[in-house]
Amino acid sequence: MKNGASAVERIRLEIENAIQSGEFVVGQRLTEAALTERLKVSRGPLREAMLLLQNDGLSPPLSMSIC
Repeated sequence: MKNGASAVERIRLEIENAIQSGEFVVGQRLTEAALTERLKVSRGPLREAMLLLQNDGLSPPLSMSIC
């Protein structure tokens, strides 16, 4: 279970860093398929990480543009 939690945190940090560095820009679509391929992760942990980012106000739902 701890490994799963750390994977979610790693994914969240990678996406957060990409947003803050401008690697992901306003209006860019972030789809689940593109992110799982880019980060080499499965959908479950990615979804959990995206929910954390949404709760922090850093990301809209998957398949929507960054606002």
